[in-house]
Amino acid sequence: MVGSDWLFIQPTTQGVGPLTLSEDRGTIQLALCAFTIKELSPEIAIHYRGHKNFMLRIFADEIEQGALVESEGVFSSEQVLYAESGSQIDVLSIFSPEVLAAAQNVPFKADIYIKHNVVYYILRSNKDADAILPGIIEHSRIFVSELEDNLHRWASSLSNKEKLKKIESTELSETLREKWERGKLN
Repeated sequence: MVGSDWLFIQPTTQGVGPLTLSEDRGTIQLALCAFTIKELSPEIAIHYRGHKNFMLRIFADEIEQGALVESEGVFSSEQVLYAESGSQIDVLSIFSPEVLAAAQNVPFKADIYIKHNVVYYILRSNKDADAILPGIIEHSRIFVSELEDNLHRWASSLSNKEKLKKIESTELSETLREKWERGKLN
C-alpha cells in the first residue's frame, strides 16, 4: 500500500505450506512501513528489548560496528538505541529528550530504523493493514516532526558538513517508493 508520504509492505502467509515436510511451524508476520524525511540522518536503530526480529537484524547489520547509545535515563527501559560507531555524540544531539519521548510507545512495539532520509517502522503483527496503519501513521507524525526539526539543526551546523557529505556519498540502493514512482514495482 502506498500513501502520499508512506509505503507499507506486509508479506502474506496465505497459501504458504509448512517449512519442512515433517513439521508445521508457526510463522510471525512482519510488516514494514517507510516514511521519507527532509534531512539526511546517520544510521540509527531503536529496538525493543526481547524482540528477535530478523528484519531489524538485517538492518542493524548495515550499521557498521553498531554501538549502543546511552541516553541518560530519558529513554524507555523497553527500548535500546543503536548508532554507527563514532556517531554516538551526533545521535545524542539529534535525539533530544523531545525526540526520545516521541520515539516511545510505538504501536505494536515496532522497531524503528533510520537510514539516509527514510524512517522504517518494522513490526511483528498478523493484523491487516487497516488495523496497523492508523497507529503507525499517527505515531510517525509526532516522531518524524520532532526528528526532522533536530536533524535540520544538526545538518545546518558547519561542523557536520563533512559528516553529511559522507552520509550522502554512501551507496543507497533505490528505495521501494522510488521504484514504485518509476513504475518498476507491480
